[in-house]
Amino acid sequence: MPSTSNQPTTNQPSMNKLTSIHISNPKFDEEKWARQIHRALQGNKKDYCGGNLCIYNVPRILMSSDPQSYIPQEVAIGPYHFWRPELYEMSWYKLLSARSTQDKLPKREKSFFKLKAQLRKVLELKFRASYHRYLDLSGSTLAMMMAVDGSFLLEFLEICTNLGSAETSNGSISSETSDLLKLTSRKSTVDAILRDIVMLENQIPLFVLKEILIYQSTSAADNTVVDHYDAKLLKMLKYLYGYLTPFKKREGCSPEASTLTSTDKYHHLLGFLYDTMTAGVDLSSGKNSGCLDLQYGTAEEGQGGNFGNIRNTDLEKQAPETLKGMAGFAKGLATPIGAVLKGIASSLGNIITYVPKLLGCSSQETNPQNSSKYRPEDELRIPSVTELCKVNVNIVPTTGGISSIKFEADKGALHLPCVTIDVNSGVVLRNLVAYEASFSEHLILARYIELMNGIVDTAKDAKKLKEKKIIMSNLKDDEVADLWNGMSKSIKLTHVEFLDNKIVEVNKYYDSRWKVRARRMMRRYLFNSWQVLLFLATLMFLALMILQAFCSAYNCTRFYRTT
Repeated sequence: MPSTSNQPTTNQPSMNKLTSIHISNPKFDEEKWARQIHRALQGNKKDYCGGNLCIYNVPRILMSSDPQSYIPQEVAIGPYHFWRPELYEMSWYKLLSARSTQDKLPKREKSFFKLKAQLRKVLELKFRASYHRYLDLSGSTLAMMMAVDGSFLLEFLEICTNLGSAETSNGSISSETSDLLKLTSRKSTVDAILRDIVMLENQIPLFVLKEILIYQSTSAADNTVVDHYDAKLLKMLKYLYGYLTPFKKREGCSPEASTLTSTDKYHHLLGFLYDTMTAGVDLSSGKNSGCLDLQYGTAEEGQGGNFGNIRNTDLEKQAPETLKGMAGFAKGLATPIGAVLKGIASSLGNIITYVPKLLGCSSQETNPQNSSKYRPEDELRIPSVTELCKVNVNIVPTTGGISSIKFEADKGALHLPCVTIDVNSGVVLRNLVAYEASFSEHLILARYIELMNGIVDTAKDAKKLKEKKIIMSNLKDDEVADLWNGMSKSIKLTHVEFLDNKIVEVNKYYDSRWKVRARRMMRRYLFNSWQVLLFLATLMFLALMILQAFCSAYNCTRFYRTT
């Protein structure tokens, strides 16, 4: 029987060390964790009602693409980024908002600490249940964070709503928040804060804001009081949506938000934006599925390849290489003949390289300036705006949201919603997609962004959409194109049948045009046979050049009958 002492034991110490690291974490308060579990088990089950899991970490693949779009830069709301030192500058304005909230409390409750105690008593368990990550904070700290951050958020939204609706404050904004009012007078600062408060990891549940508003009431919290403050909160959320949504009618609130009556079904600010933005989309066909025959850029042309960009990289690179042998062969001939053939070979190489460019079929990879315009292999198969215009597709703006997208094959008209792109749009859309990927079963917004990424390839496409009033933006054309193309990363393949049907209809219409068919015929039967054609052309030119060189060295007139 073999001895066990001969068996390798090098992994045993490392395993013990690894286990000890996971078991004993010096930063983990075991007693606090045990108290929280004990309190949760003794608490009433109704304490968890309304605390649905709704605040997640941003998926890593999205975070790595553009971290600044997901990490707050000015103000931290909630526990995920509360302790970051670079965000402490806004703590002063948070304290001003907390003082303003305390001044609005009824006389019998003239204490911010009583508000904190109320939030801890009523909402702590619901608050913890709303976050995907474990909150290693005491109940007292968590309640104070809810009260301070909720007060700041309400104060900021109230100021922005009043200023945006051209209403006078008339004392509704405390004089002690004049610094915050001055802060919001700078649009760049307002935009920076707005971008932060819609980030996925920078959310607090709406029931915290509603509880703070109700606690300020001088009367008992009956249904009338609750409805009053719910309507007040809804008004601020509508303004926020009207300011941040890319689907704007023209001025003021979007039509999607005009019919809302309550905030009960919305989890937080970002969730409100998402649910309102995707309202009205037909999802009766079911969840995400791959039931439709949608192809991506890796397939062959005519079945899902790149539209209009016939790739002849091999032709451009290999054609001059083929003629190097001709030039080498020419050097070995007689001096007059070799000199002639050497020049012929060089000229012939330039001609063959230039032919695809004349036909409009050259690869964009040969030009480093166009490298960013080349379609990625996993991009959705749909013609770009420029390609659609070439086959007389009319792109028509609509005043609705995503639900207004449609294609009329009999008229050749593609209806797209008007989109307003500004400095906030990239952050808003990216965080909406991150929230959708974490929470929603239907990746509607991600599919819409894939659609826009598919039809907007270059600055020229963005310019055409601006001219047709589909995109309204003060940004440059290339910045608009980069915005759509930069958001194309998705954590999983998305299929939303409502949008997929429209994409299939557009592709079917485009594929049936005679210009497209002619181009594909040229590629299939001409450019795919370039090696044979190049070989035959080389032989023919070589024969003619040899004959010309021979006749230049010798008198060929004796072979012909002359008069």
